[in-house]
Amino acid sequence: MFASYRSVLTRPGAIAFSSAGFVARLPISMVTLAIVLLIAERSGSYGLAGAVSAAYMVATSFSSPVLARLIDAWGQQRVLVPGVALFAGGLLGLATSVELDLSTPVPHMFAALGGLGYPPVGACVRARWTHLLGPGRDLHTAFSIEAVVDESIFMLGPVLVTLLATQVHEMAGIASVVVCALVGGFWFAALRGTQPTVRQTRRRRVDRDGLDWAWMLPLVFVAACLGSLFGATEVVTVAFAAEQGHPKAVGVLLAVWALGSLLAGVLTGLYSGGSSALCGTGWVR
Repeated sequence: MFASYRSVLTRPGAIAFSSAGFVARLPISMVTLAIVLLIAERSGSYGLAGAVSAAYMVATSFSSPVLARLIDAWGQQRVLVPGVALFAGGLLGLATSVELDLSTPVPHMFAALGGLGYPPVGACVRARWTHLLGPGRDLHTAFSIEAVVDESIFMLGPVLVTLLATQVHEMAGIASVVVCALVGGFWFAALRGTQPTVRQTRRRRVDRDGLDWAWMLPLVFVAACLGSLFGATEVVTVAFAAEQGHPKAVGVLLAVWALGSLLAGVLTGLYSGGSSALCGTGWVR
């Protein structure tokens, strides 16, 4: 198992872009929690905190496919740099509007602006692995590494942002998200040696079989339910911890939840006989 990991991670540039991607993806696990902690502390309203957080998430859901298409057409660096800058600007505007006690919908608008800018860094990392390794067993190993990285992000991020927002200053949570995004995003974009080449293709009409609505609608419904679950979990966890008199435990609670998700993925891979992303790591033969 470890030999297969070494084989992948010792490829030129692999550790660098995976590490940069880790830092650049930390905001995924931090941003909505930082928003909730900040607004709930300043306003005392978890409803307002959830609404502003929802504005960010809805904007991200609309912008991610568009940014992904632009990355395919223009390359990662040309989209990541302005996207990360817009994300940071939106969050700084949100923090400023809260500090100045500006009324609705100003905080919502800044949160949505930040959501529109955040690029799909995880997809960019996986595209680099595909470009570096090509199809085969090594690519499965690389994706398994990234699956562990994803869960590690959701274990570290909530603890970090909760610690900063509750122990240092409520604005420190948002500030840490901005710093991680700028440092990780610009670092990742600067690693041009492993960036996939942009494919120049002519626009033309092609006959393709689309996904039938009988399949599409259930998928959209399930995705909406999952999004509601993930979005509501952080707000509910913050409110519950505060009600029980342990607001500082939020990060630990969410980290344990992420740990459970990681263990569930491992068990699913073992039970399914290797159909998960763990296939190719040596754990499942």
